[in-house]
Amino acid sequence: MTASRMFSRSKLTGVISNLLASSGKAAGVFSLSAVALVLIALPSKHFTRGALILVMVGLATACVQSAVNLYYGARIPEWALHVDLVIDISLITAVCVIIPSVDVEFGFLFLWILFFAALYLSVWSFLFYWLYVSLAYALVVFRSTAPVEGTRMWIPLVGTGLVLGLVTAGLVSMLRQSSDLDALTKLPNRRAWDRRVEEEFERAKRNATALSMVVIDIDGFKVVNDRDGHQAGDELLCVLADAWRQEVRGGGDFVARIGGDEFGFLAPETDARGIVQVVQRLEGLLPLGVSCSFGASSWNGNGSLADLFREADEAMYRVKRQHKMAP
Repeated sequence: MTASRMFSRSKLTGVISNLLASSGKAAGVFSLSAVALVLIALPSKHFTRGALILVMVGLATACVQSAVNLYYGARIPEWALHVDLVIDISLITAVCVIIPSVDVEFGFLFLWILFFAALYLSVWSFLFYWLYVSLAYALVVFRSTAPVEGTRMWIPLVGTGLVLGLVTAGLVSMLRQSSDLDALTKLPNRRAWDRRVEEEFERAKRNATALSMVVIDIDGFKVVNDRDGHQAGDELLCVLADAWRQEVRGGGDFVARIGGDEFGFLAPETDARGIVQVVQRLEGLLPLGVSCSFGASSWNGNGSLADLFREADEAMYRVKRQHKMAP
């Protein structure tokens, strides 16, 4: 493979990854693709004036949805995606009902909706849309066919949709878990930390509750690697990760490896006084001869998420400087 072909392939893969990374952009791609396939099939159909108007309204609606989703991308809230899916299922059902013999040809659109729900929504949301699609497709096929024939058409589509969706949801869950875990310590990584911190910060603002975090850096970690080897450094990281994992409460505490020798501890509903106690417990779990710098900060309704992290980071570096100055 030539360098130019490899570059083109890499560039194409990057474009596709960018589109699929956002549920909003992915919804736009799905809608545009569906419009294109429907337009290809339309010339072979015969419509009444009313049916043609409804089809055009449906296609125009899908185009508007696609344009909005592609433009706003990740800024599209999840509730808007639910609205889009409900509208899409309703429009597909209406088109399939009014156009003779189109139920089989356009039935794949229902599968696309289920595939999207399995990829980007929760399992419970997927099951809701699977039930909705099952009822909608039943209306389509049993309206114009005999019960036996309709059942033969209905079962393969809804069965395929259920199996495809559950398998997809399972694979997505596995990929998310593996991509959110640090391979060495098995703690959540920086990506998972950033997402969780943002979620907890939004929850704290919404519920007017406290939120605290601790940034932790291992003192002299480079010396450990240079003196004892990287394996010793890796073992130290794992020992600390296992120890601090014990301090995670069921109420929402979260610990992650956010850098090479840097960890983060998030404590929802914990104020400035409470986080001091958390730091003391974390320090008490340090192995003999190991020193770490802890920097804590608390949010009480003022400031941004960036301010919260910056304060904890600055506090950690102040402690680290003090440790270096100590005899």
